[in-house]
Amino acid sequence: MADNTEDGVEGAFKCLVSITERSGNLRKDLRKEILEAVSSLRHFIQVQTNLESKSETNKALKLEVKACKEELQKLRNWASTRTRQVEPSMDTEQRETVTACQVPASAGRAGKLYSEAVRTEGRREKRYRIMITSRTNHSGDAIKNIIKTSVNPTSMQVGICDLKSLKNGRVIMETKSKEDIEMLCTNINDKCSQLLEANVQKPRNPRIVIYNILEEVNVENAEEIITTQKPELMLNAGEVVPKFT
Repeated sequence: MADNTEDGVEGAFKCLVSITERSGNLRKDLRKEILEAVSSLRHFIQVQTNLESKSETNKALKLEVKACKEELQKLRNWASTRTRQVEPSMDTEQRETVTACQVPASAGRAGKLYSEAVRTEGRREKRYRIMITSRTNHSGDAIKNIIKTSVNPTSMQVGICDLKSLKNGRVIMETKSKEDIEMLCTNINDKCSQLLEANVQKPRNPRIVIYNILEEVNVENAEEIITTQKPELMLNAGEVVPKFT
């Protein structure tokens, strides 16, 4: 139907153009205006035809997108149904194997909150460390041998929890007593000062930002409020140093 309409309109245009060409009495200015009008109408019809064609293409694309979305939703529903299906029954041996291989729930998280870490640290036995560095580029094993032969912690009757080498060549020694770690550090620096250097490791002071605090909390009373409301953190006086509010 549309093709017949376009053919009819184009035939009418050609008829007008033919009349201007055959009429000898038609003024030149009128002939020019008729030809320009015919050209404008042809251009307008062409633009309208292009727009209608693009509109049809857009409708077809929308239908394709709608079909793809429906197919995707069907796949999601199918996957969800498969996930909710009950696992097949297992005998006792298989169930024990699966239970032994299960990962703890907390293992999937990238890290702990600072409050959780502090709370765990409070329940765990506290240890003291010294960092031992070679002055002459000894390896970690060589540093251990120097400590055993020159200092001999066994004869000092100190309890060493751990003695391990680091990738950078240094060695860490741990004890459960502050007095033991200070005694070891002093002996290593006295007896092996030409070869080794020992330093007691001090715990770092982390910085945290607390938002939405009450107006009554200020720099002067912040430490008292925190230590009073959070006794499980086992904070001592001076360990919390407010900087600003």
